[in-house]
Amino acid sequence: MSRVYNFSAGPAVLPEEVLKEVAEEMMDYQGTGMSVMEMSHRSADFQKIIDEAEQDLRDLMKIPDNYKVLFLQGGASQQFAAIPMNLMKNKVADYIVTGQWAKKAYQEAQKYGKANKIASSEDKTFSYIPDCSDLPISPDADYVYICENNTIYGTKFKELPNTKGKTLVADVSSCFLSEPVDVSKYGIIYGGVQKNIGPAGMVISIIREDLITDDVLEGTPTMLKFKTQADAGSLYNTPNCYCIYVCGKVFKWLKKMGGLEEMKRRNEEKAKILYDYLDQSKLFKGTVVAKDRSLMNVPFVTGDKDMDAKFVKEAKGNVIYFSSKNKLDNGVIFDDGMIKICKDGIRRHILAQKDMKLRGVHNCENACAAIAATASLVSVEEQIKTIQEFSGVEHRLELVRNINGVNWYNDSIGTSPSRTIAGLNSFNEKIVLIAGGYDKHLDYTPIAKPIVDNVSKLILMGATADKIHDAVVKELTLEQKSMPIYHCSTLKETVELANKIVEKGEIVLFSPASASFDLFKNFAERGDKFKELVNEL
Repeated sequence: MSRVYNFSAGPAVLPEEVLKEVAEEMMDYQGTGMSVMEMSHRSADFQKIIDEAEQDLRDLMKIPDNYKVLFLQGGASQQFAAIPMNLMKNKVADYIVTGQWAKKAYQEAQKYGKANKIASSEDKTFSYIPDCSDLPISPDADYVYICENNTIYGTKFKELPNTKGKTLVADVSSCFLSEPVDVSKYGIIYGGVQKNIGPAGMVISIIREDLITDDVLEGTPTMLKFKTQADAGSLYNTPNCYCIYVCGKVFKWLKKMGGLEEMKRRNEEKAKILYDYLDQSKLFKGTVVAKDRSLMNVPFVTGDKDMDAKFVKEAKGNVIYFSSKNKLDNGVIFDDGMIKICKDGIRRHILAQKDMKLRGVHNCENACAAIAATASLVSVEEQIKTIQEFSGVEHRLELVRNINGVNWYNDSIGTSPSRTIAGLNSFNEKIVLIAGGYDKHLDYTPIAKPIVDNVSKLILMGATADKIHDAVVKELTLEQKSMPIYHCSTLKETVELANKIVEKGEIVLFSPASASFDLFKNFAERGDKFKELVNEL
């Protein structure tokens, strides 16, 4: 089976690792003899599932103790009603309308009180975020409402509105867990999970405790009272147990990958590639004011209605598969060191891995995806030329310099073990690896074997140095091998040492497998410093 790239706004793709784990537990969850779908929500096993899910979410978002986390049915749309029912004490609320979902929330609120539209971008088809630095906040408003990221129109609040002391309520459905967030700035922050986190059918609401009271609008259904759900720990009724379970798996995966800082980095990287293309394209153009562009939703048009219609029509149903693991009759594959286009079982060899500047099988897979995605837009010859010339993204296996026949690579973007593993597996040469940095409390056991298999000398620094050291030593003992392991206190020391110990035929790879926050503000600053030091040698 070959996976399809799904660019739907939601339900969206889930991590394959999570899907495989869920599949393995489908019939028997951790020795219980039953599926989570069959499990009582009152059982000790499910209580553990929901407790762990909540704690992992609290860890990811750094949720303060005075906020409740509620796993609720009905999706975000149901919250359009639940929020005014619970918060409209004065029956007044202010809404900032920046897209379709904010508009629907505003319209729903009008059923329960006076909903004021205090700012809007509807005049220019929601293509920008209005200035919210000095809004006409209603003196008696119970809250100010925003949709922080607009799925359809592709805008994002880069700065939260000045609510002048009023409670801020935000729908974050389409940017949920895409980047770090200061929960304390919100009274309620909520989102449907189907766009970023899990299966459809559930909303997660994070609510400051002082907003959870019995003082709600007359006629509010018991089920929609925040206090009902909070008092029962989201178990007043039978919740969406399976969705909570899957979301919990995703939370653990996010933590394993490096948390929300890593998600932000990935999203910025992906969005930049797409926006850079749109900005230089002669055919397509983005529809959003540059400063307000979303990292998660990227709308674009041709500018011609007939051409737009033709594009949409031809974009439907034309699936092109790619794979490095399966033999396809139709699609793009990477096999035996070659990228090949397959049609009706006939394979056309178009590009050898050795002719690419980018290293690693994962980049060959990326090239296959790019070829498949642009098959109807450009010629094969143009595809080959572009891939051959593309030298990669800065700080990702970036060739810095060749010194006396030794290549030095900057992979500062490797902020987690999985990223560094991908980097290690990208080279045939033996590697002098420089690693270590800020401790995000990740498991370094998985990186030990790839280091033992690929690295000739290991240089460590930072808070994670001992963790990586211990994991590697354990693996070396298991395999009855040895490896020189060095510890340094600064990046400058690691570069100078690597230059002394590297041998001809080896490469030097700076891939920390750790965050940069101990010494640098981000991975880019760290990578720039590494390059500066290498160029001074």
